[in-house]
Amino acid sequence: MQEIDVTVFAASRSMMRPRFLVDLSGTQLGYIAKGAAALRDVVDPQELMIRLYCPAPVVAFTTRELRRPGYQDATRAARSHGFTPVVRGPGGHAAAYHQQSLCIEVFGTAQDPRRRIHERYEVFNEALRNVLEDLGVSTHQGQLPAEYCPGESSLMSHGVKVVGSAQRLSGSRWMWGAGLIISKAVSIKSALTEIYALLGLELNPSTIGSLEDLNVRTTPEECASRIRERFDTADLYSAVGSLS
Repeated sequence: MQEIDVTVFAASRSMMRPRFLVDLSGTQLGYIAKGAAALRDVVDPQELMIRLYCPAPVVAFTTRELRRPGYQDATRAARSHGFTPVVRGPGGHAAAYHQQSLCIEVFGTAQDPRRRIHERYEVFNEALRNVLEDLGVSTHQGQLPAEYCPGESSLMSHGVKVVGSAQRLSGSRWMWGAGLIISKAVSIKSALTEIYALLGLELNPSTIGSLEDLNVRTTPEECASRIRERFDTADLYSAVGSLS
């Protein structure tokens, strides 16, 4: 794990101290399953922690799916496609990631995290939209019909779900997380198509795609660097601080 401390801004409630944790090794598995538990590690109200990582191949089921009749078959299907099944928190449905995916997680605190949940989506989605624009991909927020892990905060382009995002809350702590597939989406599409069928969930496989499928040739390293540039700004920290 590479830990990088970046510029410390003024110590006010609206100007947080950022800390980046970067792991692009493609071996990380525990973060996706334990993302919400990591909220316990956010103890400094002046610090904003931003984590960027490429996971090992994983299918993240939600707690909603544990009760579905096809769940056990779906976990076996995940393994047969080379993905480790894990269970994350509630919300949405199964999502899959691999070494050519990039996960972004931002941890912070607020007096009442639930009150400004939609504004946080807007702030971070706007930052990611700018990153994607830099790469030549124009996106808009919304939900595609029968998309995988459906959510109103998805970013889409040409019928492909480019970014899915979610939030977790615990007391005064919040986590915003997002994931995008950089390339080699075929294995993810194949796994999720079978898994959703076994779970009895609607899915349009064409909504599953990568930046590569949108004619963008890039790498997790380049995307992580661009995200750091866009997220490591006084304006973003001030915007997040104003939501506290």
